[in-house]
This record gives sequence, C-alpha cells and structure tokens, in this order.
Amino acid sequence: AYSVHGNLMEGLERGSYSIYLGCAPAKAEEAKIGIRKVLESVAKKAPSSAEIKRAQAYALGRRAMDLQSDASIAAHAGLQVLYRDAVTHADEMAA
Repeated sequence: AYSVHGNLMEGLERGSYSIYLGCAPAKAEEAKIGIRKVLESVAKKAPSSAEIKRAQAYALGRRAMDLQSDASIAAHAGLQVLYRDAVTHADEMAA
C-alpha cells in the first residue's frame, strides 16, 4: 500500500470509522487481508493508555491544522450550528 489512513465520521451519528488504503489493483486482496489482521489484533488487545493519549494528541493537532483556512473554519462552524445549534471552539474540543 502506498497510503493508509483512517477517517472518523463526526456529526449526528458519531462513531462511524473508515479506513482508506491506496494500493495497486493487483494488491487489493492482500491489502484487505492485512488491514483485517490489524483490526482483529486491536479488537483482541485494546490500545494502551499511552497509545490512546498519543492518538488523542494526534487528532487534536490534526484538527488544529485542518482549521487554518477560512473555508475550513466556515465549514466547521456551519456543521456545528447544524448539528448542535452552537459552535464549539477548538479549545473547548481539546478540553
């Protein structure tokens, strides 16, 4: 695979998570098997508290980077108003 990342779907129906994996078509089945093995491993042995803290820090950092353009800020605020009838600022989300 030349690219692998996860996507957390936020909104009214939170909790949906997807995994994107980019690879050559000939490698697709092998890539699916590999991702399934990783997911099964995580399901059997939960992440440690250190891993969870690292993931939280990454998510907060990623969000801060994502909210650096006017368009991103407007989209975030619009979705917040639509979903929650209020805007949650980045510092509130971090807390």
